[in-house]
Amino acid sequence: MHPLATDDDLLALPCAGNDIVLATPDPAWADIALDALASCGLRPGPVRRVAEVGEIAGELARGARLWLVDEDWIAPLLAHRRLEPGAPQPDMLVRFSHFVTPRVVAVIESGARGCLPPEAGVTEAREAVRAVLGGELWLSRRLFSAVLTQVQEHARKREACEGADDGLTERQREIVHCVGRGMSNKQIGRHLGISPTTVKTHLHNIFERLGVGGRTMLALRANDSRMG
Repeated sequence: MHPLATDDDLLALPCAGNDIVLATPDPAWADIALDALASCGLRPGPVRRVAEVGEIAGELARGARLWLVDEDWIAPLLAHRRLEPGAPQPDMLVRFSHFVTPRVVAVIESGARGCLPPEAGVTEAREAVRAVLGGELWLSRRLFSAVLTQVQEHARKREACEGADDGLTERQREIVHCVGRGMSNKQIGRHLGISPTTVKTHLHNIFERLGVGGRTMLALRANDSRMG
């Protein structure tokens, strides 16, 4: 499916350039990912594990060649990258909890180099890692056609909406900004002095108003330079 880097090629990389960050709260997926990395010929040393979302900023500042990151943690990762534009910009390989095509499209638009489905095992994860480290994009074949179609449709919709008033209230814009920073409903409620239920209601209205498919896509849109 892809021309893959050999084990010797990977081992020949300088250690600093070969660092990989595995960012996931899921221990079962972490085991699969570590097995995949080991079977790529990577030494255990360059792999750093992030098990708490609060550790993302520190690890991003340290620099790495590749981040294997859960979909739910993409928003805070992108938020920190945006706050520190001069920091190293690693490649991203994203593992999805629910492989919904619009979310995949949004993550690819944000700069991800590869996407893994929830059921990905060691073999598929290894192929994805090798492809991304080899400078390629990686996506499961079963989604390639669907994603291509979605990208084209999404691009047409965005072009039609550019420059138009999004119709959000000031409060809704504040909530969008908070979502872009990776905050939960409870955190947003405390920050703005409203209840999590009210936040949830606002988010429902925001999704409908902007035509986005969920929290991940909203966070990616919030971190888009056009909304900055």
